[in-house]
Amino acid sequence: MGQTTSKEECLFGYKISMIDPSCEEQEIRIKDIKIHQKMINLSEKSIYTITPNISLLSTIKRLDLSNNHLNELPNAIGHLNQLEYLSVSNNSLTSIPDTICHLSRLKHMDLSYNNLQSIPPYLGHLSRLQSIHLQHNQLSQLPFTLEGLSSLVTLDLSSNPISLLPAQIIQLPYLRQLGLEGCPLATSLDHFVRSQPPPSLLEICARTLIGQAPKVSLPETVGRYLARVQTCHHCQGPFFDSFVSRGRWIERNELWIPLEYRLCSAHWSDESDRLLATFADQTRLFHPQSQPLFKTWKHKIKKS
Repeated sequence: MGQTTSKEECLFGYKISMIDPSCEEQEIRIKDIKIHQKMINLSEKSIYTITPNISLLSTIKRLDLSNNHLNELPNAIGHLNQLEYLSVSNNSLTSIPDTICHLSRLKHMDLSYNNLQSIPPYLGHLSRLQSIHLQHNQLSQLPFTLEGLSSLVTLDLSSNPISLLPAQIIQLPYLRQLGLEGCPLATSLDHFVRSQPPPSLLEICARTLIGQAPKVSLPETVGRYLARVQTCHHCQGPFFDSFVSRGRWIERNELWIPLEYRLCSAHWSDESDRLLATFADQTRLFHPQSQPLFKTWKHKIKKS
């Protein structure tokens, strides 16, 4: 009879390259991993590859894959829907899969000391996330979709080539620790272009379509384009490829931090203009019309 392989044994494939003078792959079986374990520590196991079989660990809450040789994570990691802690620090990751956004219970994530060049925009869906460690990567910018990280307390971006932060970061109500040591933050906001080419016809149609929210089936290519919608930081309107960038300084813990706003149109040009536009919008919100009030008073007048 052929040799059978348990779920535990095939958890990672399970051919994993080890550091070996012969440079030959060795087949590794980890039999002490149980499917129903809540905490799994695979730190410093010389792991090079994880296969989609990791989805079998659907009940674990803590997974430590730090100090290995991983250069990618499988999309199947998004099936670990009970996961609360994930560490993949000190590996060779250049990206993380979009499916990371399905880890809705995740509270702590450590991706430090990798080679990450970008973060998925869907990271903002992790509303329970309390800490993100991204120090010592190759991130030059963050996604402009961070406002959904409503529980975030700690964000460490130290030693990344980041010069600007998205303005959404000031909307995070519980953010207390922001690590920016070793980041080449911009010292001037003069590089922001004051004029911007008008949006394309495609973008104008897409903005209109998003605003109308049609209940019809759309071609797949159109659906993919509409899925890239972003939100104007000023009016909350939609935009896609065409936007206006504006800069602003804020002070946090005696550090001046440059922020970038992305707007669907040129709502404002500088800080004084921004304040004027903001309060003008609030005035229209609280006093949309004056005529109905006059009519109400007129009906209350009684003749003597």
